[in-house]
Amino acid sequence: MTRAVVGLVALALLAGCAKPTLSTHTNPRAFPVTAVPATVAGYPARLEPRGAEAFAKVGPATGVQRGEVWTLLRDGVVIAAVQVAQLKGGLSTRRDIVRAGVRGAVGNGHFRWFKVAHKQWVGVQPGIGVQRYLWLPHRDDLYVIVQIKADVPNPLGIVEGLVAAQEGLS
Repeated sequence: MTRAVVGLVALALLAGCAKPTLSTHTNPRAFPVTAVPATVAGYPARLEPRGAEAFAKVGPATGVQRGEVWTLLRDGVVIAAVQVAQLKGGLSTRRDIVRAGVRGAVGNGHFRWFKVAHKQWVGVQPGIGVQRYLWLPHRDDLYVIVQIKADVPNPLGIVEGLVAAQEGLS
């Protein structure tokens, strides 16, 4: 799953905009420190410092201002990776081109969409050994990517727990 964490960060570096015109000004909004709770669906969450370091190294080549990666653990083993990314100032997930850029950078870019809690649209993309989930929280400068190992029971419980935790982000 360490490769999954690195892969999530690599996705963030590509995402943000589908065209080369990227925003270069700072997003004045604070990064949401409560985006991932300490426990999700009964699994402890651990912030991965190397995830934020990888985001920071990229600099102006991306539309992402800041990102963090958490891992979810079962008996000390990583079963899922959660990436929360904040877009640079001037970029918004309300814009079609930004949403297309984010979607296109995740796996094969194709998702099956469904609603969680009758509110949040979530895309799922099956992969070999993992399932990828993507959503754009109500706050228009964020996106979330989650990769969950295929053998994890009730992966939807993890997604639902994360969506519920992010409902109040402002």
